[in-house]
Amino acid sequence: MRTAWDRAFKTLSVRLSLAQRKTNTVHQRVKLESAIIIPKLLYVGRHAWPSQDVVTEADNRIKNFIWRSSFARTDRAPAGWVGAAIAGLPDNLGGLVIPCIKTELMALGTHKVGKWALAENPLTQMIGDILQLPHGLHNCALVPRHCKIPCKLRKSIWETGRPWTELHWAQDNPHDEEQEGAEQSLRRLLKLRYGLRTTWQADGLSCNFNSRLKEQFQDWTRKRTANRGKFSYRAVLELPLQAIRIRTATGDRASWATSASLQARSTVDKVGEVLSVHYVGSGNILFLPTRSTLPLPSRAAHQFRELCLSILTQFPELVTKRHDDDHLTGDSPIGG
Repeated sequence: MRTAWDRAFKTLSVRLSLAQRKTNTVHQRVKLESAIIIPKLLYVGRHAWPSQDVVTEADNRIKNFIWRSSFARTDRAPAGWVGAAIAGLPDNLGGLVIPCIKTELMALGTHKVGKWALAENPLTQMIGDILQLPHGLHNCALVPRHCKIPCKLRKSIWETGRPWTELHWAQDNPHDEEQEGAEQSLRRLLKLRYGLRTTWQADGLSCNFNSRLKEQFQDWTRKRTANRGKFSYRAVLELPLQAIRIRTATGDRASWATSASLQARSTVDKVGEVLSVHYVGSGNILFLPTRSTLPLPSRAAHQFRELCLSILTQFPELVTKRHDDDHLTGDSPIGG
């Protein structure tokens, strides 16, 4: 990959050497960038997706050419006489129409991946994710996920363009408002005075529901089953941890920044890597930390409890007895 980009930089340096002598204004060099530099780099990026270091170098070279009339490598991007955000605006808005290589690469990834992905369905896209993994033969559960991946420049053209295709499928869900209101109401009910008793035991956090509170969770479970189909316990454990909507005791959304200790390791990205859920008996649920030893420190214990209650709010099916899951897995024989 690095070799292809080094060759592209050398080729552009030769092509732009004469232009550097003949251009006098930033506007002239911006036109050359749009006509020569960006198309060349996008062609290379289509076949050799760049690393973050290469993207930074390309961005610095482009800015150096525009502001200093030199395509030479520079460790720091030169400061222009207008900010980057303003420089990228159209002429009629006071900008210089300077393209951004990061944005152009993201658009390239979206176009190339989306051209295929938008013609398929979300399940096929999940299969595509599995086939793109570099770990060789493995088993992965195909889990329906209702969360959005941040759209930014990533390490491959697939990972860069894939999140944008999700925006196409993330149509307005008529049940979203009802779901939000139900989750808020259920979270407000998870208090001692409404029939919930939480106690720390030797092996985890025990949540006991009285019959009245349990009935309310069962009612909402039946509605969800009618709208969404059968519940999969395995799917919850496979969800990204960020897919859990943390809520306060009043039912309002809380920031994940307040629960940073739950992700002390950068490798933690699934619910099942933080906890497991066990149905003990009628209205009795036990949450077991999977990577922490008990007893937990006071702050961590409080955050773990809030996470457990948020999971119960988001997935009220956990209050009822679960049965063996029928989940779809896929084998990928593709090596890295």
